[in-house]
Amino acid sequence: MKLIAASTLAIGLLAVPAMAADIAPAPTYSWDGVYVGVVGGYTWNNFNLSNIKFQDLSGEAFIPGRDLGVTSWSTSMDGGSLGGTLGWNYQTGAFVLGLEGDISYDWANGDNSKYKDTADFTSEADMTWFGTARVRAGYAVDRALIYATGGLAYGDVEGKIHDVYSTATITTNDSNGMWGWTIGGGLEYAITDNFTIKGEYLYYDLGQTDFSVSEGAPGWNKINANVDVNGSIVRAGLNYRF
Repeated sequence: MKLIAASTLAIGLLAVPAMAADIAPAPTYSWDGVYVGVVGGYTWNNFNLSNIKFQDLSGEAFIPGRDLGVTSWSTSMDGGSLGGTLGWNYQTGAFVLGLEGDISYDWANGDNSKYKDTADFTSEADMTWFGTARVRAGYAVDRALIYATGGLAYGDVEGKIHDVYSTATITTNDSNGMWGWTIGGGLEYAITDNFTIKGEYLYYDLGQTDFSVSEGAPGWNKINANVDVNGSIVRAGLNYRF
């Protein structure tokens, strides 16, 4: 009887580790490390011109809104974007801190027209590329990460002018790199141990720059304006985590 009891106890003790392994929770997902990815979305931008001044061919002083009767107007730029991402995360408990940079080719475009007598004056704006360098701070629930983000935004913006006269149509342009700030948030989810998907919203303000174009006869000698650009982007991404 004692032998049977001892055997039963031994078998029970041997079974305890196996049962514990079966009921123990699986390790949580780790967000630590470096990752690369692709990102794409859609942007809505405001291209705002102010303090517009014209100088005629005689080279006289710049005159605000000369002939056109306007000194400011706005143009909306909308379009898709596609690019790449590089980032790094550090996780402590459920909190995740990281750095992320991205750059995208942008198809945002818009135009606006002003009319004065027989002259047709059209402004057109394009954003050719856009990028950010940001800090991310988030809270992880296993494979899901919700985060806030903010930092530097930069982009290249081109302004074009199409000026129609009775004898000629003149098209001229100026392009500037612009720098500003961005803030937003998103949700990322690990679909495998290495691949994650995300959705993200960013608001950005690229600050203000000066645009200057020259037309030549029969147009204006120079047209100067202050330009500021701000907008929003909604995008999705696929990342590979090393």
